[in-house]
Amino acid sequence: MIAALYNGYPIVDTGTTAFVEQAAYPHFTPDCTPFYGIFIKVTSLGWSLWFPVMVQALLLSALLIRYIYVLFDRGDYQPQFSTMLWLVVVVVSLTGVSWVVSQLMADVFAPILLLSVLLLFCDEKAKSLIVLSYSAFALLAISMHFSHFAVALGCGMLFGVRAWKAKDGTKLRRSMWLLAACGAFWLVMCSANAAKHHGFVFARGKNIFLVSRLAEMGVLNAFLNDKCPKGGYRMCEAGQKIPTSQTEFLGSGESPLYRFGGWDSGATEYSRVLTGVFSSPVYAGMFARKAAVSALQQLVFVVPPSEFPAYGKESEPYKKVKNYYSDESREYATSQQQQGLLDASVFSTVYLLVMLLSSLWVYLLPYSDEKAMWRGIYTIIFSFFVFKAIIVGAFGSVSPRFQYRIAWVLPVTNILLLISQYRNSEFRIVIKAKEE
Repeated sequence: MIAALYNGYPIVDTGTTAFVEQAAYPHFTPDCTPFYGIFIKVTSLGWSLWFPVMVQALLLSALLIRYIYVLFDRGDYQPQFSTMLWLVVVVVSLTGVSWVVSQLMADVFAPILLLSVLLLFCDEKAKSLIVLSYSAFALLAISMHFSHFAVALGCGMLFGVRAWKAKDGTKLRRSMWLLAACGAFWLVMCSANAAKHHGFVFARGKNIFLVSRLAEMGVLNAFLNDKCPKGGYRMCEAGQKIPTSQTEFLGSGESPLYRFGGWDSGATEYSRVLTGVFSSPVYAGMFARKAAVSALQQLVFVVPPSEFPAYGKESEPYKKVKNYYSDESREYATSQQQQGLLDASVFSTVYLLVMLLSSLWVYLLPYSDEKAMWRGIYTIIFSFFVFKAIIVGAFGSVSPRFQYRIAWVLPVTNILLLISQYRNSEFRIVIKAKEE
Protein backbone atom coordinates (compact mmCIF):
# COMPACT_ATOMS: atom_id res chain seq x y z
CA MET A 1 0.00 0.00 0.00
CA ILE A 2 3.00 2.27 -0.58
CA ALA A 3 1.14 4.09 -3.36
CA ALA A 4 -1.75 4.94 -1.01
CA LEU A 5 0.68 6.29 1.59
CA TYR A 6 2.45 8.30 -1.09
CA ASN A 7 -0.91 9.62 -2.33
CA GLY A 8 -2.05 10.53 1.17
CA TYR A 9 -5.29 8.54 0.87
CA PRO A 10 -6.52 5.34 -0.85
CA ILE A 11 -6.77 5.83 -4.61
CA VAL A 12 -10.36 5.99 -5.87
CA ASP A 13 -12.09 5.47 -9.20
CA THR A 14 -15.60 6.15 -10.46
CA GLY A 15 -16.55 2.60 -9.49
CA THR A 16 -15.55 3.30 -5.89
CA THR A 17 -18.79 5.25 -5.47
CA ALA A 18 -21.02 2.18 -5.81
CA PHE A 19 -18.86 0.09 -3.49
CA VAL A 20 -18.84 2.70 -0.70
CA GLU A 21 -22.61 3.06 -1.11
CA GLN A 22 -23.01 -0.72 -0.86
CA ALA A 23 -20.86 -0.73 2.28
CA ALA A 24 -23.09 1.88 3.90
CA TYR A 25 -26.36 0.19 2.91
CA PRO A 26 -25.69 -3.43 1.88
CA HIS A 27 -27.89 -4.26 -1.09
CA PHE A 28 -27.92 -6.27 -4.29
CA THR A 29 -27.55 -4.47 -7.59
CA PRO A 30 -27.96 -6.11 -11.02
CA ASP A 31 -24.60 -4.95 -12.36
CA CYS A 32 -22.23 -6.24 -9.67
CA THR A 33 -21.98 -8.62 -6.76
CA PRO A 34 -22.54 -7.20 -3.25
CA PHE A 35 -19.45 -8.73 -1.72
CA TYR A 36 -16.84 -6.00 -2.23
CA GLY A 37 -19.24 -3.57 -0.59
CA ILE A 38 -19.61 -6.03 2.28
CA PHE A 39 -15.83 -6.38 2.39
CA ILE A 40 -15.47 -2.59 2.79
CA LYS A 41 -18.19 -2.52 5.45
CA VAL A 42 -16.56 -5.29 7.50
CA THR A 43 -12.94 -4.20 7.16
CA SER A 44 -13.52 -0.44 7.48
CA LEU A 45 -15.38 -0.99 10.78
CA GLY A 46 -17.34 2.10 9.80
CA TRP A 47 -14.32 4.21 10.75
CA SER A 48 -11.85 4.47 7.90
CA LEU A 49 -11.34 3.52 4.28
CA TRP A 50 -7.67 2.98 5.09
CA PHE A 51 -8.53 -0.36 6.73
CA PRO A 52 -9.81 -2.11 3.56
CA VAL A 53 -6.59 -1.15 1.77
CA MET A 54 -4.56 -2.55 4.67
CA VAL A 55 -6.47 -5.83 4.55
CA GLN A 56 -6.04 -6.01 0.77
CA ALA A 57 -2.30 -5.53 1.23
CA LEU A 58 -2.14 -8.24 3.91
CA LEU A 59 -4.08 -10.75 1.80
CA LEU A 60 -1.98 -10.15 -1.28
CA SER A 61 1.27 -10.17 0.71
CA ALA A 62 0.38 -13.48 2.36
CA LEU A 63 -0.28 -15.10 -1.01
CA LEU A 64 2.83 -13.55 -2.53
CA ILE A 65 5.04 -14.80 0.31
CA ARG A 66 3.55 -18.28 -0.04
CA TYR A 67 4.08 -18.12 -3.83
CA ILE A 68 7.75 -17.29 -3.30
CA TYR A 69 8.12 -20.11 -0.79
CA VAL A 70 6.52 -22.68 -3.12
CA LEU A 71 8.64 -21.64 -6.10
CA PHE A 72 11.86 -21.80 -4.11
CA ASP A 73 11.11 -24.93 -2.09
CA ARG A 74 13.08 -27.56 -3.96
CA GLY A 75 14.23 -29.77 -1.09
CA ASP A 76 17.86 -28.67 -1.11
CA TYR A 77 16.96 -25.07 -0.32
CA GLN A 78 14.05 -23.61 1.63
CA PRO A 79 14.10 -19.81 1.98
CA GLN A 80 13.64 -18.37 5.42
CA PHE A 81 10.90 -15.84 6.19
CA SER A 82 13.37 -12.94 6.21
CA THR A 83 14.54 -13.89 2.72
CA MET A 84 10.98 -14.01 1.43
CA LEU A 85 10.23 -10.58 2.89
CA TRP A 86 13.33 -9.25 1.17
CA LEU A 87 12.13 -10.71 -2.12
CA VAL A 88 8.68 -9.18 -1.59
CA VAL A 89 10.33 -5.76 -1.22
CA VAL A 90 12.21 -6.35 -4.49
CA VAL A 91 9.18 -7.35 -6.54
CA VAL A 92 6.95 -4.65 -5.05
CA SER A 93 9.58 -2.04 -5.91
CA LEU A 94 9.90 -3.20 -9.52
CA THR A 95 6.30 -4.05 -10.41
CA GLY A 96 2.86 -2.45 -10.31
CA VAL A 97 1.42 -4.31 -7.36
CA SER A 98 1.38 -1.32 -5.00
CA TRP A 99 -0.79 0.73 -7.38
CA VAL A 100 -3.27 -2.16 -7.53
CA VAL A 101 -3.47 -2.77 -3.78
CA SER A 102 -3.87 0.93 -3.02
CA GLN A 103 -7.13 1.33 -4.95
CA LEU A 104 -10.61 0.91 -3.51
CA MET A 105 -11.85 -1.28 -6.32
CA ALA A 106 -12.98 -4.90 -6.52
CA ASP A 107 -10.37 -5.46 -9.25
CA VAL A 108 -7.70 -5.91 -6.57
CA PHE A 109 -9.10 -9.40 -6.06
CA ALA A 110 -8.22 -10.40 -9.64
CA PRO A 111 -4.50 -10.91 -8.76
CA ILE A 112 -5.58 -12.55 -5.50
CA LEU A 113 -7.54 -15.03 -7.62
CA LEU A 114 -4.59 -15.53 -9.98
CA LEU A 115 -2.16 -16.21 -7.12
CA SER A 116 -4.69 -18.58 -5.53
CA VAL A 117 -4.98 -20.52 -8.80
CA LEU A 118 -1.19 -20.61 -9.22
CA LEU A 119 -0.73 -21.97 -5.69
CA LEU A 120 -3.59 -24.43 -6.11
CA PHE A 121 -1.90 -26.03 -9.12
CA CYS A 122 1.79 -25.46 -8.34
CA ASP A 123 2.01 -26.35 -4.66
CA GLU A 124 2.17 -30.10 -5.19
CA LYS A 125 3.26 -30.76 -1.59
CA ALA A 126 0.27 -28.96 -0.08
CA LYS A 127 -1.77 -30.91 2.46
CA SER A 128 -5.55 -31.00 2.32
CA LEU A 129 -5.95 -28.07 4.73
CA ILE A 130 -3.61 -25.89 2.67
CA VAL A 131 -5.46 -26.82 -0.53
CA LEU A 132 -8.71 -25.89 1.20
CA SER A 133 -7.24 -22.50 2.17
CA TYR A 134 -6.22 -21.83 -1.45
CA SER A 135 -9.77 -22.69 -2.53
CA ALA A 136 -11.15 -20.36 0.15
CA PHE A 137 -8.98 -17.50 -1.15
CA ALA A 138 -10.19 -18.29 -4.67
CA LEU A 139 -13.83 -18.29 -3.52
CA LEU A 140 -13.34 -14.92 -1.79
CA ALA A 141 -11.82 -13.44 -4.95
CA ILE A 142 -14.46 -14.97 -7.24
CA SER A 143 -17.25 -13.46 -5.15
CA MET A 144 -16.00 -9.91 -5.71
CA HIS A 145 -16.69 -9.64 -9.44
CA PHE A 146 -18.75 -11.55 -12.00
CA SER A 147 -15.81 -11.61 -14.42
CA HIS A 148 -13.73 -13.42 -11.79
CA PHE A 149 -16.31 -16.21 -11.80
CA ALA A 150 -16.07 -16.58 -15.58
CA VAL A 151 -12.26 -16.57 -15.56
CA ALA A 152 -12.04 -19.10 -12.71
CA LEU A 153 -14.60 -21.33 -14.42
CA GLY A 154 -12.64 -21.23 -17.67
CA CYS A 155 -9.34 -22.00 -15.91
CA GLY A 156 -10.88 -24.83 -13.89
CA MET A 157 -12.34 -26.48 -16.97
CA LEU A 158 -9.21 -26.02 -19.10
CA PHE A 159 -6.77 -27.32 -16.49
CA GLY A 160 -9.17 -30.10 -15.54
CA VAL A 161 -9.28 -31.36 -19.13
CA ARG A 162 -5.48 -31.13 -19.40
CA ALA A 163 -5.05 -33.05 -16.15
CA TRP A 164 -7.56 -35.69 -17.24
CA LYS A 165 -5.75 -36.22 -20.55
CA ALA A 166 -2.39 -36.41 -18.76
CA LYS A 167 -3.92 -38.73 -16.13
CA ASP A 168 -2.65 -36.39 -13.42
CA GLY A 169 -4.91 -37.15 -10.48
CA THR A 170 -3.52 -34.43 -8.24
CA LYS A 171 -4.13 -31.59 -10.69
CA LEU A 172 -7.51 -33.04 -11.62
CA ARG A 173 -8.56 -32.91 -7.96
CA ARG A 174 -7.25 -29.34 -7.71
CA SER A 175 -9.37 -28.43 -10.75
CA MET A 176 -12.37 -29.86 -8.96
CA TRP A 177 -11.60 -27.64 -5.95
CA LEU A 178 -11.55 -24.56 -8.18
CA LEU A 179 -14.76 -25.58 -9.93
CA ALA A 180 -16.33 -26.26 -6.52
CA ALA A 181 -15.50 -22.67 -5.50
CA CYS A 182 -17.24 -21.44 -8.68
CA GLY A 183 -20.22 -23.66 -7.94
CA ALA A 184 -20.46 -22.40 -4.37
CA PHE A 185 -20.50 -18.77 -5.53
CA TRP A 186 -23.10 -19.53 -8.21
CA LEU A 187 -25.35 -21.16 -5.62
CA VAL A 188 -24.94 -18.25 -3.18
CA MET A 189 -25.81 -15.65 -5.82
CA CYS A 190 -28.80 -17.59 -7.13
CA SER A 191 -30.12 -18.18 -3.60
CA ALA A 192 -29.60 -14.53 -2.65
CA ASN A 193 -31.49 -13.29 -5.73
CA ALA A 194 -34.28 -15.76 -5.01
CA ALA A 195 -34.46 -14.51 -1.40
CA LYS A 196 -34.80 -10.96 -2.77
CA HIS A 197 -37.68 -12.13 -5.00
CA HIS A 198 -35.67 -11.71 -8.22
CA GLY A 199 -35.87 -15.38 -9.13
CA PHE A 200 -33.28 -18.14 -8.87
CA VAL A 201 -30.88 -16.40 -11.27
CA PHE A 202 -27.13 -15.89 -11.10
CA ALA A 203 -26.80 -12.38 -12.56
CA ARG A 204 -29.93 -10.28 -13.00
CA GLY A 205 -28.27 -7.86 -15.40
CA LYS A 206 -26.46 -10.30 -17.71
CA ASN A 207 -28.80 -9.80 -20.70
CA ILE A 208 -28.75 -6.02 -20.32
CA PHE A 209 -24.96 -6.01 -20.14
CA LEU A 210 -24.68 -8.10 -23.28
CA VAL A 211 -27.20 -5.96 -25.19
CA SER A 212 -25.33 -2.81 -24.12
CA ARG A 213 -22.13 -4.41 -25.39
CA LEU A 214 -23.82 -5.17 -28.71
CA ALA A 215 -24.81 -1.50 -28.89
CA GLU A 216 -21.23 -0.40 -28.31
CA MET A 217 -19.94 -2.78 -30.97
CA GLY A 218 -22.47 -1.50 -33.52
CA VAL A 219 -24.05 -4.96 -33.80
CA LEU A 220 -27.32 -3.85 -32.17
CA ASN A 221 -27.85 -0.94 -34.57
CA ALA A 222 -27.08 -3.13 -37.57
CA PHE A 223 -29.53 -5.74 -36.31
CA LEU A 224 -32.32 -3.20 -35.63
CA ASN A 225 -31.79 -1.43 -38.96
CA ASP A 226 -32.49 -4.74 -40.62
CA LYS A 227 -35.37 -5.86 -38.38
CA CYS A 228 -37.21 -2.63 -37.53
CA PRO A 229 -38.89 -2.19 -40.94
CA LYS A 230 -40.57 -5.55 -40.26
CA GLY A 231 -41.55 -4.48 -36.73
CA GLY A 232 -41.76 -6.59 -33.61
CA TYR A 233 -39.05 -5.01 -31.42
CA ARG A 234 -39.74 -2.31 -28.83
CA MET A 235 -36.17 -1.03 -29.18
CA CYS A 236 -37.11 0.26 -32.61
CA GLU A 237 -38.94 3.07 -30.81
CA ALA A 238 -35.61 4.45 -29.62
CA GLY A 239 -34.30 4.70 -33.17
CA GLN A 240 -31.05 6.62 -33.39
CA LYS A 241 -31.19 7.49 -29.68
CA ILE A 242 -29.70 4.16 -28.62
CA PRO A 243 -26.37 5.04 -26.95
CA THR A 244 -23.28 3.73 -28.70
CA SER A 245 -21.24 3.33 -25.52
CA GLN A 246 -21.87 0.78 -22.79
CA THR A 247 -21.49 3.43 -20.08
CA GLU A 248 -24.20 5.63 -21.60
CA PHE A 249 -26.46 2.65 -22.29
CA LEU A 250 -26.34 1.65 -18.63
CA GLY A 251 -26.42 5.18 -17.21
CA SER A 252 -28.25 7.51 -19.59
CA GLY A 253 -31.90 8.23 -18.89
CA GLU A 254 -32.55 8.18 -22.65
CA SER A 255 -31.32 4.61 -23.16
CA PRO A 256 -33.66 1.63 -23.67
CA LEU A 257 -32.67 0.44 -20.19
CA TYR A 258 -34.65 3.24 -18.53
CA ARG A 259 -37.26 3.58 -21.28
CA PHE A 260 -38.29 0.01 -20.42
CA GLY A 261 -38.48 0.76 -16.70
CA GLY A 262 -35.01 -0.01 -15.37
CA TRP A 263 -32.95 -3.09 -14.64
CA ASP A 264 -35.82 -5.38 -13.68
CA SER A 265 -38.03 -4.56 -16.65
CA GLY A 266 -37.86 -5.36 -20.34
CA ALA A 267 -36.39 -8.85 -19.77
CA THR A 268 -38.49 -10.30 -22.61
CA GLU A 269 -37.28 -7.65 -25.05
CA TYR A 270 -33.60 -8.20 -24.21
CA SER A 271 -33.99 -11.96 -24.53
CA ARG A 272 -35.68 -11.60 -27.93
CA VAL A 273 -32.93 -9.31 -29.20
CA LEU A 274 -30.18 -11.68 -28.03
CA THR A 275 -31.95 -14.67 -29.55
CA GLY A 276 -32.31 -12.81 -32.83
CA VAL A 277 -28.67 -11.73 -32.92
CA PHE A 278 -27.08 -15.04 -31.95
CA SER A 279 -29.38 -17.17 -34.10
CA SER A 280 -28.20 -15.26 -37.16
CA PRO A 281 -24.77 -16.26 -38.59
CA VAL A 282 -24.31 -12.70 -39.88
CA TYR A 283 -24.75 -10.89 -36.56
CA ALA A 284 -23.23 -13.65 -34.44
CA GLY A 285 -20.18 -13.56 -36.71
CA MET A 286 -20.00 -9.77 -36.43
CA PHE A 287 -20.09 -10.06 -32.63
CA ALA A 288 -17.39 -12.76 -32.63
CA ARG A 289 -15.06 -10.67 -34.82
CA LYS A 290 -15.48 -7.53 -32.76
CA ALA A 291 -15.14 -9.44 -29.47
CA ALA A 292 -11.91 -11.03 -30.72
CA VAL A 293 -10.46 -7.64 -31.67
CA SER A 294 -11.48 -6.19 -28.31
CA ALA A 295 -9.88 -9.14 -26.50
CA LEU A 296 -6.60 -8.56 -28.35
CA GLN A 297 -6.74 -4.85 -27.48
CA GLN A 298 -7.46 -5.70 -23.85
CA LEU A 299 -4.58 -8.16 -23.71
CA VAL A 300 -1.91 -5.51 -24.34
CA PHE A 301 -2.94 -3.17 -21.50
CA VAL A 302 -0.23 -4.33 -19.10
CA VAL A 303 1.13 -1.04 -17.75
CA PRO A 304 -0.48 1.04 -14.97
CA PRO A 305 -1.69 4.49 -16.07
CA SER A 306 0.78 7.34 -15.80
CA GLU A 307 -1.89 9.59 -14.29
CA PHE A 308 -4.88 9.06 -12.01
CA PRO A 309 -7.78 11.48 -12.60
CA ALA A 310 -8.91 13.77 -9.81
CA TYR A 311 -12.45 13.55 -8.43
CA GLY A 312 -13.17 16.90 -6.82
CA LYS A 313 -15.81 18.09 -4.37
CA GLU A 314 -18.58 17.89 -6.98
CA SER A 315 -17.82 14.27 -7.80
CA GLU A 316 -19.70 11.24 -6.49
CA PRO A 317 -16.62 9.63 -4.86
CA TYR A 318 -16.06 12.75 -2.75
CA LYS A 319 -19.74 12.97 -1.79
CA LYS A 320 -19.77 9.35 -0.64
CA VAL A 321 -16.60 9.76 1.43
CA LYS A 322 -18.00 12.94 2.98
CA ASN A 323 -21.35 11.30 3.75
CA TYR A 324 -20.06 8.08 5.29
CA TYR A 325 -16.50 8.90 6.40
CA SER A 326 -16.79 12.63 7.04
CA ASP A 327 -13.67 12.86 9.20
CA GLU A 328 -11.63 11.68 6.20
CA SER A 329 -13.03 14.17 3.68
CA ARG A 330 -10.11 16.53 4.27
CA GLU A 331 -7.59 13.71 3.71
CA TYR A 332 -9.43 12.83 0.52
CA ALA A 333 -9.50 16.42 -0.77
CA THR A 334 -5.82 17.09 0.00
CA SER A 335 -4.49 13.81 -1.42
CA GLN A 336 -2.20 14.07 -4.42
CA GLN A 337 -4.76 12.39 -6.67
CA GLN A 338 -7.47 14.94 -5.94
CA GLN A 339 -5.03 17.81 -6.46
CA GLY A 340 -4.03 16.39 -9.84
CA LEU A 341 -0.49 15.66 -8.65
CA LEU A 342 -0.47 11.86 -8.65
CA ASP A 343 1.97 11.19 -11.48
CA ALA A 344 3.14 7.60 -12.04
CA SER A 345 4.81 8.15 -15.43
CA VAL A 346 8.36 7.44 -14.23
CA PHE A 347 7.24 4.34 -12.40
CA SER A 348 5.23 3.12 -15.42
CA THR A 349 8.32 3.45 -17.62
CA VAL A 350 10.50 1.54 -15.16
CA TYR A 351 7.82 -1.14 -14.76
CA LEU A 352 7.47 -1.59 -18.54
CA LEU A 353 11.24 -1.95 -18.92
CA VAL A 354 11.35 -4.50 -16.10
CA MET A 355 8.56 -6.50 -17.72
CA LEU A 356 10.11 -6.48 -21.20
CA LEU A 357 13.71 -7.10 -20.15
CA SER A 358 12.89 -9.81 -17.62
CA SER A 359 10.62 -11.58 -20.14
CA LEU A 360 13.35 -11.45 -22.78
CA TRP A 361 15.94 -12.69 -20.27
CA VAL A 362 13.72 -15.62 -19.26
CA TYR A 363 13.13 -16.47 -22.91
CA LEU A 364 16.87 -16.53 -23.62
CA LEU A 365 17.75 -18.75 -20.66
CA PRO A 366 19.33 -22.04 -21.71
CA TYR A 367 17.06 -25.06 -21.46
CA SER A 368 17.11 -26.90 -18.14
CA ASP A 369 14.85 -29.25 -16.19
CA GLU A 370 13.99 -26.41 -13.83
CA LYS A 371 13.09 -24.09 -16.67
CA ALA A 372 10.83 -26.79 -18.13
CA MET A 373 9.10 -27.08 -14.77
CA TRP A 374 8.26 -23.37 -14.88
CA ARG A 375 6.39 -23.79 -18.17
CA GLY A 376 3.34 -24.97 -16.25
CA ILE A 377 3.41 -21.77 -14.19
CA TYR A 378 3.57 -19.57 -17.28
CA THR A 379 0.79 -21.61 -18.89
CA ILE A 380 -1.48 -20.77 -15.95
CA ILE A 381 -0.52 -17.08 -16.03
CA PHE A 382 -1.06 -16.64 -19.76
CA SER A 383 -4.28 -18.69 -19.71
CA PHE A 384 -5.60 -16.40 -16.98
CA PHE A 385 -4.59 -13.31 -18.98
CA VAL A 386 -6.33 -14.63 -22.10
CA PHE A 387 -9.53 -15.64 -20.29
CA LYS A 388 -9.68 -12.21 -18.64
CA ALA A 389 -9.22 -10.45 -21.98
CA ILE A 390 -11.88 -12.62 -23.66
CA ILE A 391 -14.45 -11.97 -20.92
CA VAL A 392 -13.85 -8.22 -21.01
CA GLY A 393 -13.82 -8.17 -24.81
CA ALA A 394 -17.16 -9.99 -25.01
CA PHE A 395 -19.10 -8.39 -22.15
CA GLY A 396 -17.45 -5.08 -21.23
CA SER A 397 -15.74 -2.03 -22.66
CA VAL A 398 -12.03 -2.36 -23.26
CA SER A 399 -10.32 -0.86 -20.21
CA PRO A 400 -6.68 -0.87 -19.06
CA ARG A 401 -7.69 -1.38 -15.42
CA PHE A 402 -8.86 -4.95 -15.96
CA GLN A 403 -5.54 -6.11 -17.39
CA TYR A 404 -2.77 -4.13 -15.68
CA ARG A 405 -4.09 -5.21 -12.28
CA ILE A 406 -3.09 -8.80 -13.03
CA ALA A 407 -0.20 -8.18 -15.46
CA TRP A 408 2.34 -7.49 -12.68
CA VAL A 409 2.30 -11.21 -11.78
CA LEU A 410 4.29 -11.87 -14.97
CA PRO A 411 7.37 -9.74 -14.10
CA VAL A 412 7.17 -11.01 -10.51
CA THR A 413 7.38 -14.58 -11.80
CA ASN A 414 10.17 -13.61 -14.20
CA ILE A 415 12.22 -12.14 -11.36
CA LEU A 416 11.67 -15.19 -9.17
CA LEU A 417 12.63 -17.53 -12.01
CA LEU A 418 15.84 -15.61 -12.68
CA ILE A 419 16.75 -15.64 -9.00
CA SER A 420 15.98 -19.34 -8.88
CA GLN A 421 18.17 -20.01 -11.89
CA TYR A 422 21.14 -18.15 -10.47
CA ARG A 423 20.82 -19.05 -6.82
CA ASN A 424 23.41 -21.81 -7.23
CA SER A 425 26.04 -19.21 -7.98
CA GLU A 426 27.17 -16.07 -6.18
CA PHE A 427 23.58 -14.98 -5.47
CA ARG A 428 22.85 -18.08 -3.44
CA ILE A 429 26.03 -17.54 -1.43
CA VAL A 430 24.86 -13.99 -0.61
CA ILE A 431 21.40 -15.16 0.39
CA LYS A 432 22.77 -17.90 2.65
CA ALA A 433 25.18 -15.45 4.24
CA LYS A 434 22.31 -13.10 5.04
CA GLU A 435 20.29 -15.93 6.59
CA GLU A 436 23.17 -17.07 8.75
